[in-house]
Amino acid sequence: MSDQQYSTKFKRMMAILKVIEHQDKYDEVGGKLNRSNLAKMIGVSTRTVDRYINVLKNELDLPITYNRDTKTYEYFDKSVEKENNNLNKNEILLLLMFLDSSKSFNGLEITNIKEKLLNKLPKSFKNRLEEVRKNFGYTKLKEAKGNLTFVEQIQKAILREKVIELDYEAAYKSDLNKKRKVIPYGVTWDNDKGYFIGKDVEDDKIINYRLDRINDIKITEEPGIIPEDFNIDEYVSKCWKMFFGDLTKIKLEVDNNLLPLMKDKFNPEYYKITEKDENTFIFETEIRGVNLFKGWLLSLKTQIKVLDPKFLRDELIMDAKNIISMYE
Repeated sequence: MSDQQYSTKFKRMMAILKVIEHQDKYDEVGGKLNRSNLAKMIGVSTRTVDRYINVLKNELDLPITYNRDTKTYEYFDKSVEKENNNLNKNEILLLLMFLDSSKSFNGLEITNIKEKLLNKLPKSFKNRLEEVRKNFGYTKLKEAKGNLTFVEQIQKAILREKVIELDYEAAYKSDLNKKRKVIPYGVTWDNDKGYFIGKDVEDDKIINYRLDRINDIKITEEPGIIPEDFNIDEYVSKCWKMFFGDLTKIKLEVDNNLLPLMKDKFNPEYYKITEKDENTFIFETEIRGVNLFKGWLLSLKTQIKVLDPKFLRDELIMDAKNIISMYE
């Protein structure tokens, strides 16, 4: 498969889908259908493979899965689905709990989804559940912010490679309602909040916009192309508490008992661990949001020591002195 044969992005994306769906027909991969082999077969970079697979899975809803044991992509064969494909009562309750607790999504679409889920429950159980939800105030409607229509528009703009105009409520500025023009890069979630990630045209930097602070979205006719080397998973994994900003290289000396915590907090693809001695290890990574990260470091007291960068060491020393002086 040559780069010339798949000269357009759409054809390349469809080629990736075809190879994943019918990988048994392609001897070139030798049973190892990872992103590196896909990139070689289609004639694109591995980052482009990641982005195309993200579109196929999340925008076109195709059943592509990643097998973490074999580190290969697979296409789920619907012919082997379980005969009973209906949601059971516990699964419905779980979905309702998620929708009720979500801070990113509300509005008419979510209300309709809740009603459809409730209608799948036995009538007597549904009535009891509705009463409980009412008592907790979950059925009260808010303004239709962060609704699914916004996500759909963002996805359309990404596929059409167009700039989006936002009517956005900033969190800390006096002029709360502000219009921004943004090149859309993607949508992601952190805990129960949704974020629209894009490059601000005016400020010329990547910014994370909370979905529930967006009042309106308009797709313009201005071109907005995602850089080939941008990977949303890598970007998000390096955003501490979804704070945007410049990348900072971090080097820490960490107590061994914190190893499970560090592995849980950080994406294993983007950190390096080196054994120092029987009590500590060296942890190296890159993050955005170093000021918020500093607060987390302080909460762990003497179990983590910052080796680099120097400015972070100096700030922690100053903060510690200020705390001591406040209690003297």
